[in-house]
Amino acid sequence: MRKMSLKKRGLLSVLFLTIILFTQCKKDSDVFPEIDGADAITSTTSSATGQGTLNVATAQPESGYAYYMVPGFTVAGDSNDAPTASTVRIYENGVELIPAHASHKDIRAYGKGRYSHWGNELYFSTSDNSDPRTNGRTYTYTIGDVALTSPTNTTDQSVLNVTSASSESGYAYVVMPNFGVAGDSNTSPTNSKVRIFENGVEIGPAHSSHKDIRAYGKGRFSHWGNELYFSSSDNSDPRTNGRKYTYTIGDVASTTPTTSGQSVLNVSSSSLEGGYSYYMMPNFGVAGDSNSSPTNSKVRIFENGVELGPAHSSHKDIRAYGKGRFSHWGNELYFSSSDNSDPRTNGRKYTYTIGTASSGTPTTTSPTSPTSPTSPSSTVPIGFAMVNGSTTGGQGGQTVTVTNLTDFRNAAKSSSPLIIQVSGTFTGTGMVDVTSNKTIIGVNGATLNGVGLAMYGVSNIIIKNLRINKVVGADGITIKQATHHIWVDHCELWQDRDHGWDYYDELLEITDRSDYVTISNTKFHDSHIALLIGSGDQQTSDIGHLKVTMYGNYFYNISERQPCTRFGYMHVFNNYMLNGSGYAIGVTMDATVRTDNNFFENQNIPIYTDFNAKPGVVSGASTNIYKNSGSNKISTGASNWLPPYEYASVLIPAADVPARVLSEAGPKY
Repeated sequence: MRKMSLKKRGLLSVLFLTIILFTQCKKDSDVFPEIDGADAITSTTSSATGQGTLNVATAQPESGYAYYMVPGFTVAGDSNDAPTASTVRIYENGVELIPAHASHKDIRAYGKGRYSHWGNELYFSTSDNSDPRTNGRTYTYTIGDVALTSPTNTTDQSVLNVTSASSESGYAYVVMPNFGVAGDSNTSPTNSKVRIFENGVEIGPAHSSHKDIRAYGKGRFSHWGNELYFSSSDNSDPRTNGRKYTYTIGDVASTTPTTSGQSVLNVSSSSLEGGYSYYMMPNFGVAGDSNSSPTNSKVRIFENGVELGPAHSSHKDIRAYGKGRFSHWGNELYFSSSDNSDPRTNGRKYTYTIGTASSGTPTTTSPTSPTSPTSPSSTVPIGFAMVNGSTTGGQGGQTVTVTNLTDFRNAAKSSSPLIIQVSGTFTGTGMVDVTSNKTIIGVNGATLNGVGLAMYGVSNIIIKNLRINKVVGADGITIKQATHHIWVDHCELWQDRDHGWDYYDELLEITDRSDYVTISNTKFHDSHIALLIGSGDQQTSDIGHLKVTMYGNYFYNISERQPCTRFGYMHVFNNYMLNGSGYAIGVTMDATVRTDNNFFENQNIPIYTDFNAKPGVVSGASTNIYKNSGSNKISTGASNWLPPYEYASVLIPAADVPARVLSEAGPKY
């Protein structure tokens, strides 16, 4: 190797000295250099308070909606010991993103502006989950007390920028409005003085539990810490419903609660709660019933001037029997119409009075309340198929009967809503493609031999009373490509275990971003791999999807996957799992599963988290019965997640599950 000449070495020395002097001059003149490393930020200050522009072109996709960069912030980030230490605030085109200190799992799964300054790294997402490197927006930051937006006034009415809200779960949305006053906390659960208004009408109740906001919505909200968890009055998306959301703090209000006299109930804003029960939050302005005062409410309800009742009915009886029963519980109204019709569409006027005011003559007799337990409805699914929409299948469409496979294929792929009655036994190969808005009902022992059903990128489908078996090289039922709102009920699917594990695919598969599925009262048997939710550990696009409810199903003679789930949220209640040689419920890849009152019998491993790349989380394992079964293998702490819908009224004890399932599961003609 040739040595460098003295002339060249001299030139390099001069260049190096020039760089040092230039850098020092920049420091002395209080103009600071960019952070060493990846050119991730353009600084305007390097003190503990400051602001600057993030060079998001250097960001890298981390997983899901999360992006990753090392900006070189001059303050400490969050850590395990100090999970909210960072004072960094991030802005997108001048609008603050929220929440800070979000878990990395939530950033990946939900995005919507969540971010975390962790150590010296920034994990972040955009407000609409677009790619920050290509969406053309400017991302800036502040540290400490320096902010690009001013705190809102603490006493006057102000506008909430709900376009920056992100969907939290169920009907709940979350924003960080910087109200400037303390929110609720564990030690002061009703501390906040914030009141929220939708088009000038106050919504509530305030101080609602986050669980209730997710599950029921209808204007509930919670100002918790510095975050606002809220819902719209009709559970529409507040970011797109065109309404104006405002708030006041303290005594300022834009509406006055009703305290006496006759008033009209806006039943068009009510929602079906379960059975014959409808639910709304009328803001009566007086205290409702409670556990300590079960007949406290003075509210009386009228239908076309005729008083409904009895008041103070149990919610179970309202759902099961209706006929005018109602309950003003807390600040909520659970009610039914006099003939169990839908009060939103029956054309009647519903009014109320408080105290002694009355617009009609109260009924002199009260309906009796039978006490038999409520059974799950055979016409309306329970669970995720009725969340964020509903599953009605071909309701309102023509009813057709098909008696051969060709006609079945043609009807199933029709672009029109249809109720398709399948009559007879069809033998063939491959899959029948099913398009949106279909109800497929088996009659006369309808059976598909070697033929499965495929739903790709469709929605609103009901499958009932079908027997599907031995589909070689494919699934009995495939639900994938962002298909949503599907109900499979009272079906039977089976293979055999005489062939190898790859001879058949699953009996039923839910994958590739599909969502809002209920599987109920169905038999799965004689299969190596029964039911799969989530197709692979690398399928991170499934994060935030795969929401599935399973109840009343009968799994027997299965090797594994009863079911197995990745990434999603699954609720499993009142199922009977018999004779499983591998594992029953598999929970992996950060999946979240709630189990309630299931019956495991002769199962090698009832619940298993320790396979695939990483485990998921489980709750409710102690509610199940394990008869002649091995131990669960659960390596993670219990989840606190609960499903965002009511199911307690139909939940039966685990000990009663085998008898109920054996009598109810499978086709019912």
